[in-house]
Amino acid sequence: MDRKSLDMLIDQLPAELREEVFDYASYLLERKAPRPQGVRQANLHRGAMRMSDDFDVPLSEQFWLGE
Repeated sequence: MDRKSLDMLIDQLPAELREEVFDYASYLLERKAPRPQGVRQANLHRGAMRMSDDFDVPLSEQFWLGE
């Protein structure tokens, strides 16, 4: 589809539908735009989680076999 065909097609639409086409095109451009990466802050939730002392202990065969 070339630009001229698209313009002719859009020109045939009523004003409220042309506005929807504009909104959708804006949405598509916004979605494709690179998003700036924010600065990450460490330790925002310090102490919110605790790892169990036996975290790295192998699981039993009963666990793996579903018994």
